[in-house]
Amino acid sequence: MLALGFRGAATEVVARLRQDDAALPAAPEELAALEEAEAAAAEGDTSGQAGPAGAGPAPLARRFIIRRLLGGGATGRVYEAVDSLLGMQVALKLLQLGGAPADPERQAYVRFAREAEAAGRLRHPNIVALFDAQPASGLFVFELMSGGTLADRLAAYGPLSPAAARCLALDLLAALGAAHERGIVHRDVKPANVFFDAAGNAKLGDFGGAHLVDFGQTQSGGFLGTLAYMSPEQISNAPIGAAADVYALGATLFEALVGRPPFLGPDLVGQHLGEAPPSAAALRPALTPQHDQVLARALAKVPADRFASAVDMAEAIAAWPIDAALAAAGNGAPIDDDARTPPPATAGAGAAADDERALWLTDGGRLSLRRDARTARDVVVELRDEPLGDAALDVLRRVAAAGGPFVQRVLRLSDDRRSIWYEALPGAPQPIAALTDAERARLAAALAALPPGAARGFARTAAGPVLLVAPGPASAGA
Repeated sequence: MLALGFRGAATEVVARLRQDDAALPAAPEELAALEEAEAAAAEGDTSGQAGPAGAGPAPLARRFIIRRLLGGGATGRVYEAVDSLLGMQVALKLLQLGGAPADPERQAYVRFAREAEAAGRLRHPNIVALFDAQPASGLFVFELMSGGTLADRLAAYGPLSPAAARCLALDLLAALGAAHERGIVHRDVKPANVFFDAAGNAKLGDFGGAHLVDFGQTQSGGFLGTLAYMSPEQISNAPIGAAADVYALGATLFEALVGRPPFLGPDLVGQHLGEAPPSAAALRPALTPQHDQVLARALAKVPADRFASAVDMAEAIAAWPIDAALAAAGNGAPIDDDARTPPPATAGAGAAADDERALWLTDGGRLSLRRDARTARDVVVELRDEPLGDAALDVLRRVAAAGGPFVQRVLRLSDDRRSIWYEALPGAPQPIAALTDAERARLAAALAALPPGAARGFARTAAGPVLLVAPGPASAGA
C-alpha cells in the first residue's frame, strides 16, 4: 500500500492488525520497516538444521523475531530482536542502502566490514559484545544494551555525579586500553557510542569507524568521527593514534561531568585546533582542580602532551575525589559481625586495594566491602552460604534489570552463584519510611519495578535518593 502511495489504506491495515497485537507500531512506515528487517534477517541467516534421516537439510524457522526499532541512520538500522538460535534478546544491526550512489554504498559496506573485523578482535567486559556477523549480508548480532546510551542519560537526568563519572571513565578506559593493545583506534568516542547494560555497566560500542592495525597511518575512510569530540589531528587529517581516543574521551567526560561539551561553537574546528577548554570546576562547583587537571591534559592540542596511554589516564582518574559524604563513609571503623550495627553497605572509597572489610552477617551469608582492582573502585560483595536457587536467580535478574540512577546496581554474579557484587554508594542507609514525598515520587517507578521486598532502604547521594538492594543485617528485614 505504501509503495503504491495509498498511505490511508496502509494506516487502516495497521489499525486492524493492532486490534490483535497492540504492541505493533502505529505508523505504517515503521511496521513496514520491521517487516523488511525480518525479511533481511531471514535472508542473512544461512544456517540450517538437519531433517529426518536421509531427508537432507530441513528449512530452519526464521531465526530473528524483530521487536522494535532502536535507532538508525542513512545506511543502517538497529533493532531489538529475539534470537531463537541463541535463545536471548539481542540488538540486530542491518545495513540498508536502498538507492544510494555507488561510493556511499561502498563506504557504508567498508564501515560495516571494519566493525566486524574490530569486534572480532575484541572480547572485553566493557566493549559491546558481537555474537554473530555476516558482513556479506550486512547483518550483525550484538548484545542488547537495555540501559540506553550516555547521551540518553545526560539528556534525561543531566550531568553525572562525580562518583558515577569516575566509574564511567574507568570502565571506558579499560575498553580503550584493550582496543589499543590490539591495534584498534576507535575514532568516534562520544556519549552516543557509550552504552549501559541492565546492571548499569558502561560499554563502548560502534567500532564501524575504527582505524585498524597501524597507528602511524593517516586515517583511512575519510573524515570520520563527530566534530564536537574530535581531536585536532583528526580534524586536520594528520596521522592518528591512541591519543585521538584519549582526546575524544576527555571531551566525553567533560560533558558527563558538566552537562555540555567543552566547545560549543559556532567555530568548532577553530576551537578544537587553537582554544583551551574551559574549567569544568568553574562550570560546576562540585568538581575540583584534580578534575580540571585530568581533563586539560586529555584535551591537549598536541598528542604527545596527552596521557601516554589509557592506563596512565586511568591512574590519574582513580585519584579523583568523589565527595565528602563518600569519603567520610569509607573512613569508618571496621564492623564486628556480631555487633549487627554496621556502617552502611553503601560506604565507598574506604577499602584498600586487595583488602576486604567485613560489614555484617546476612540471613544467607555475609557482606563485605572490597576493593575492585580492575576498576579502582569499592564494591559491596555478598558471599552466600549456599548457591542461589533458580527462583532466587530470577529475582536477582529482576533486581539487576531495575538497576540505574535510582536503584543500587548489581554488578556481577559468580559462576557458582554464591558471590554477588553490588555497587558501593555514599551515605547512610535510611528506611523506606524516611522518604520525603518528593523523594518517594522520584523513586515511584523504581519501587514498582523491583520485586516485593527487594528494596531494603535507600541512601541519599549527591545525585539524589537511591534504593538499596544489597542484603541488610541478619533478621533485620528490609
